[in-house]
Amino acid sequence: MKQLGRPTTDVLAVTMPCFGTTKRTRSNAEILCDELHVSFTEIDIAATVHSHFRDIGQDESVLDVTYENGQARVRTLELMDTANRTGGLVVGTGDLSELALGWATYNGDHMSMYGVNAGVPKTLVRHLVRYEADIAATPALKEVLLDILDTPVSPELLPAKDNGEIAQRTEDLVDLFYETYAESVINGAIQVNVYVVG
Repeated sequence: MKQLGRPTTDVLAVTMPCFGTTKRTRSNAEILCDELHVSFTEIDIAATVHSHFRDIGQDESVLDVTYENGQARVRTLELMDTANRTGGLVVGTGDLSELALGWATYNGDHMSMYGVNAGVPKTLVRHLVRYEADIAATPALKEVLLDILDTPVSPELLPAKDNGEIAQRTEDLVDLFYETYAESVINGAIQVNVYVVG
């Protein structure tokens, strides 16, 4: 924003809590925005998601891909329409790791008007956050960035645990994915071809 000569308050950060949002991540979002001096708003999408599930006949006790993707798609609808209403752009938060693994909801969080992280793997995103924490302008900014790094990676689409902690941990699924993939390669179930071009 500095390079554009515009105030940081012209950035509108939108949090959209729903069934899996934890107090920790919701609080960190607000603290981060406050420390960065960007505008912050909340759109509680639960009522919209409930309505959508009724429309399509989704049983809310079935925590399946429809349950998860429905929330992601409602979030994108809210962001796109908010951008249209305010004359803004939706800046995507998805990264290369999510796109490569197919862990982005089609017509959901894989869409934005500007995907700044599309070529950046999640490991590099984490290093960049650590760097920003190391050079943070205030102790509060450093503290919130370090807590974000310490928070399990999760889309928070499944209800939180009874103790309020994140129930859906991406790291657990990635480990399972790589173990299954590696085992399949070792057993010859998947043929790996490596090509060198150039």
